[in-house]
This record gives sequence, C-alpha cells and structure tokens, in this order.
Amino acid sequence: MKERSITADVLKGLAVLFMIQVHIMEVFADPSIYGSMIGRISLFLGGPPAAPVFMTVMGYFLSRTNKDFKTMLLRGAKLLLGGIALNIALNSNLLYKIATGQSNVNPLDFIFGIDILVLAGVTTIIMALLKKLLDVNFVIPMILALVIFYLTPIINSTINDTSGSIRYFVSVFGGDSSWSYFPLFPWAAYPLLGYGVSLFMKSEMAGVFEKKALIFPLLVVWVVWVGYTIEFGVATAATLKSYYHHGLEYGLWAAGFTGGFALLIDQLVNYSKENEFFNYFAMIGRNVTVAYVIQWVIIGNIGSAVYRSVGLRDSYVALVAVVLFTSAAIILYENRLKLKFLNI
Repeated sequence: MKERSITADVLKGLAVLFMIQVHIMEVFADPSIYGSMIGRISLFLGGPPAAPVFMTVMGYFLSRTNKDFKTMLLRGAKLLLGGIALNIALNSNLLYKIATGQSNVNPLDFIFGIDILVLAGVTTIIMALLKKLLDVNFVIPMILALVIFYLTPIINSTINDTSGSIRYFVSVFGGDSSWSYFPLFPWAAYPLLGYGVSLFMKSEMAGVFEKKALIFPLLVVWVVWVGYTIEFGVATAATLKSYYHHGLEYGLWAAGFTGGFALLIDQLVNYSKENEFFNYFAMIGRNVTVAYVIQWVIIGNIGSAVYRSVGLRDSYVALVAVVLFTSAAIILYENRLKLKFLNI
C-alpha cells in the first residue's frame, strides 16, 4: 500500500459492507437464523475481514501520517466523542422508549457502548503518545501487539471484578460487559500490527516482498492454512463473546488472516486497474466514517423496533436497502461541492 492506495480504500470499503451485513444479522434476524450455518457464515464475514482489517489499515496509516502530536490528539478526541454521539444517534428510538417508560433497560449500557469509533479514538490518542517509541523499530509495535493479546484474559478477569459506574470507564480497556464490543484489550493490537507492517515496509528487509515470484506461493500457503484452520476461525467469530474478547491464539489467527486477505486484495486490485467493482468499494472506503455512521443510525433505530424478529428473506431485503441507501448517501457526500456549485 503506497500513500493513498486504492487497496487500503478497498479494504476499508469491504470492511464496512461486511459490518453492515453482520449488523443486520445481529440486530434484525430471528435467532433461528442467527444460530444457523448462514448465521455463522455471516458472523465470520463480519469478523476477521471486517474490524481486524479496518483497525490494521488504520494503524498502517497512523504510521505514515505527517500530522503533529496535537493534531493526532484532536483527531482521537473527535473520534471518541463522535463514537459516543453515534451511540446516542443509533439508539435514539430505544432511548425514547426508555424515557417514556416503554422499556426498562439501562440507557448507560447503550450510550457508553465501546464500539469501533470509540476504539479508534482512544487508540489514536494512545498511539500519538507512543509515536516516538513506536517509530524506533518495527519490532516494538509488533511486540506490544502480542503483549496485548497475551494480557487480554488477565485484564478481562480483573475488570470483570469491578462494579458500579466505574465499569463504564474501565470497559474501554477490557472486560466482557455487554456494552464492551471493541475494548483496547485485545483490539488495540491490530492497529499496532498495522503500524509495525508500515515500518517494516519502509525497511531494507521489505525488499524480499517486492519480488513478484514470491507473492503467488505466499498466497497459496495462506489459502491452504486458512482452509485447514477455518473451522476454528468461524467457530470463534460466531461466538460473539469469544470474538470480542479473544486472546493470543485467535489474535494470531486473525492477524494471519488479515495479512493474507490484504495481500490477496492488493493483487486483485493491481490486476484490475480502473475496475468499477473495486472503485465502488474504494469510494466507500474513502468515506469510511460517514458510511459507518449512516448504516448504524439506520440499523440501530429500526432494529429497536424489530429486534431479532425478521425472517431470512426480509433480512436480505433490509441488507440490500441499507447498502443502497448508504451508497447513495456517500455518492451525494462525495459530490457535495459539485452539487453546491449547481445549486442542487
């Protein structure tokens, strides 16, 4: 991936679309579908090819950024506050029901949910603070990532012993609370891995991977490895508690999957220049935050009314509708200056 690589945008675009389909499955679909083979495949597609890929790409670009310390901190704070604002927006229908006495669930569980934007914000702040250390050598972020994976079960057991309002704060770091989807342990490991990969690609040792003759054998080995271990990958991704709070074993598996998946997409993009199929994913990827917000606001608010009661056919209809609406909104967003010029 070089500078504003279309590969990176395609990866982010694919990640968002995979997230849309898994959000439909988690929020809309009847439990009988949720636990079926179709549901397990959906959860897998919304797992390793989604959040791990997205966070790894984010880390890659954090390594390449020319933004100063203050700008990075501000960016992280905006993402963090934006994540909380998104929690309120996507749950506004549910929060209204709580306020009017139609539901007795705890609103704080939804307002302070640790979703991926909150994770991205906190991670950006931490990596801004550690940037000088991380830049010393690509080995440092790699080791830190492995340490995070290894310590996750310990952090989780410690945080699970907390209670009261403090639980909402510490859930940013770990624990298996119902509102903690993407805590720093283990999820901060992926941007660190991406950061390390970026530094490695700028080192002299990266030259070996520029030899095209090695790419195909590497992909063959990756495909064989994934085929041999896919049952483990699917089983963990389909068990949400295990997926959201995984440790070293699954972290290494997801990291290996992410690396091979990124390499595969990079090769497909390079061999398909000006391909409209990839251009579409790249468009979504260029506007990844906007796309993520739009789809969650739609799914979250409709989902509070139809929570896990929709059949398979209607779930697919909802998926197509959300993707089309999100895509149309992104097209308008990308062309907002042209539309303004035309007084539209």
